[in-house]
Amino acid sequence: MRESLERFRVAATGRWAISIRTYMLAVPFAVLIGLERENVLNPGNVTHSYAIVICGELASYLYIFIAQATLLRHRRERLQSLSLCIFVWFSTGTVKGLFFIIYAVWAYGYEPDFFIRVVPPTLFAGFSSALLAFYFGSIERRRIESKALGSLDELLSVDQGLMIAADAQARTEAISALKNSLVPQLDKLQRTVSELAQSDSRNQENLTSLARQSEELGEAVAFQAQAIARGRANNEKKRAKPDSISFFSGLFPQVISVRITILVVILGASTGQMTRNGPLGVASGVVGAAVLGVVVTGLRQYSKRLTGVRLRNLLIASYPIVFLTQAIYVANLSRIGFDLRDPYAPWYSGLKTIYGFYIASIIASLLVDTAQQFDNSRTESEVLRTELARLDRGQEALRQHIFTTRFGTIQGKISGVVMALQLSSGTNSELKPSEKIQELLAGANQLLNDARLEIEALSKETLSA
Repeated sequence: MRESLERFRVAATGRWAISIRTYMLAVPFAVLIGLERENVLNPGNVTHSYAIVICGELASYLYIFIAQATLLRHRRERLQSLSLCIFVWFSTGTVKGLFFIIYAVWAYGYEPDFFIRVVPPTLFAGFSSALLAFYFGSIERRRIESKALGSLDELLSVDQGLMIAADAQARTEAISALKNSLVPQLDKLQRTVSELAQSDSRNQENLTSLARQSEELGEAVAFQAQAIARGRANNEKKRAKPDSISFFSGLFPQVISVRITILVVILGASTGQMTRNGPLGVASGVVGAAVLGVVVTGLRQYSKRLTGVRLRNLLIASYPIVFLTQAIYVANLSRIGFDLRDPYAPWYSGLKTIYGFYIASIIASLLVDTAQQFDNSRTESEVLRTELARLDRGQEALRQHIFTTRFGTIQGKISGVVMALQLSSGTNSELKPSEKIQELLAGANQLLNDARLEIEALSKETLSA
């Protein structure tokens, strides 16, 4: 409970704690409820009812404008007090109701009817403003988080570009180290083995093994050069900056919402029926919202299986389905035990419900779009971090490779083999014991084998990085 309250406070008391733009979404409902109320209090004069309602609505707009500039002027910079926001939300309806009374009494001499003209507008304005502040605050929070991740991604992309350039330079240096250090030594080794094989017929087996080892070592060096070249990081295409979600994009909903639809319908039905049919009317509105919720749930589940044109067709078809559901329910209220004094016309109730369903779909679409944008930004950020970590590991492997190639044991082992072969092929080689020469050649074979294994290990490390 505490977590839910904190979540509500964080979302509802910021930038969208109060806004004429979001308040306008509830205006059609408020106007219709006001006209219904005035028609009950003073039936037969639509012009007077409309004038009274418009006077109250204009007063509430002015009050919201003043509250934005005074009581909640810092809402763009920091979270506001929840109690202050609640005061503004509900006092908006109270101001509206008071001006209903003032204009009705002053202009037309009607009775004030304080309770009927003040309480329902106060409740409707308070709860609708709270819901709008919460939902649009949640949308704004996701937008801000997505922008923050986008800014971080831009910094990571700069780092990635620098690391890609450094990676390319390191790979060029590693290939150069192979060509300038190991390849000449290998050429010299293979020439020495070839010359010794032609002049020494007593150790052909060891010399053949040396020739094979030198060829395998040459292949390992060539493979290492290819591994370095293959792993060269290419500059990736510049990632497109994710488009910011505009609130106007919600005017064409792409999502069917169940929970928000039920909340909107209950709020509208409760405040409308309160002055029209009392508690029994409110109960009928709540039951109707539950019936509609079952239908909308079915549409929601079916919509998850569709995409493209089929989904768009279902979204369009959902509006007449919602209209028919509400109209049929209202037309049969008396049959299910709700014998209301002044029930709504089925077509009128259906139209109001369609508007509530549309408002709920707008909010749900914006919530889904901003959540998807946030998820995409987070995934992109994780990909960039993984790529930077991979580049860092690759550069470390390349630095180790360059050091090993230039100053490490591979260079020493090949040089040692060349020296051993030169000793065995020297002018006094015929005077040397055969066992000594064989021992030198066996040691040379072992050194070449160790060098080959080390080169192969470097290749694996380079490819894995």
